[in-house]
Amino acid sequence: MKIWKKILKLATVGVAVFALAACENKTEEAKPKSQAPAQETTAKARTVQEIKDSGVIKIGVFTDKAPFGYVDENGKNQGYDVYFTNRLAKDLGVKVEYISLDPASRVEYAETAKADIVAANFT
Repeated sequence: MKIWKKILKLATVGVAVFALAACENKTEEAKPKSQAPAQETTAKARTVQEIKDSGVIKIGVFTDKAPFGYVDENGKNQGYDVYFTNRLAKDLGVKVEYISLDPASRVEYAETAKADIVAANFT
């Protein structure tokens, strides 16, 4: 059983690093030269250290897609995504602020840094 706990912990950290890195703003060099400039956003993804310093991580989840993310009869967020991100927050030593998302807003919340991590049933 201990090996599974270690595997879960390594997977949690790995996915978290990937999720945070994927939210980083793209540079101008990464844009194709033929593409017209998109509407610029002033939002910048927070670093892991900034999240730790603030004491809170903002995580976007579904609230109506059991078993991944839902709100239970007591009004608490539950589900796989919630369990997974609670563990991440615990490892970082921060509290969680859950943001309810719908499928259409998941990418926007990640791109505009309205959430530090979007776990809403992303694979």
